[in-house]
Amino acid sequence: MSNIEILEAYSRLKSLRQNVPPHRINTMLVSEFHGILDLLEKVSGVALDNFRIPAPEVHPIATGGNYLTGETYYSAESFCDKNFFVMKVDGVLTMFELLMNQDAGERPAIGFKPPLS
Repeated sequence: MSNIEILEAYSRLKSLRQNVPPHRINTMLVSEFHGILDLLEKVSGVALDNFRIPAPEVHPIATGGNYLTGETYYSAESFCDKNFFVMKVDGVLTMFELLMNQDAGERPAIGFKPPLS
């Protein structure tokens, strides 16, 4: 396992999370996320299939319609729901933070931690 590659993938994932657009996630960002997952899988040996965005979650959005005919118009580009995307990214980040703490010999921080006064 290459520490440099893990750090690269982890840094790209953190950057992606910090720069999520305010509304919709386009296919370019979904592809970038999947590319980061591919790299993390390769260097860590951990299967990350459960964190991938399923194809049905990326779809065109309604952009308008004709109420007389009942026709709905859709965007040419496909998008993923922002909350769903962020949930998947946060899941991978949390898993790797726990794994990194475990590798460092620390106990994973799970549960409620009261604020220090």
